[in-house]
Amino acid sequence: MRRDTRSKLQKVATEVGLISKPTGPAAEAPEFFIYENWAAGPHKIVVHRGSCGQCSHGKGRPAGHDQDHARWHGPYSTLAEARETAHAMTNILIRSECKCI
Repeated sequence: MRRDTRSKLQKVATEVGLISKPTGPAAEAPEFFIYENWAAGPHKIVVHRGSCGQCSHGKGRPAGHDQDHARWHGPYSTLAEARETAHAMTNILIRSECKCI
């Protein structure tokens, strides 16, 4: 069977419900985390996407991580929620976002 004939036949069979369209993999809802660090002087926070290699779903240990002077906050379901929480945090001098955002 020729390629164009086969694609037309597949289209008609899909439209009438004889075959179903393949569904793609379900996209996971992104999660966001806030990394707070005060080891090197002023309190600073960085917002990360959960899939960020540095974040590792809030379990990552960035360079210079010290358990006594840093911690993860989250997960937050939306970026807006993470940003709102970050701006509500007191005593933070430096707020930034990872390039994964």
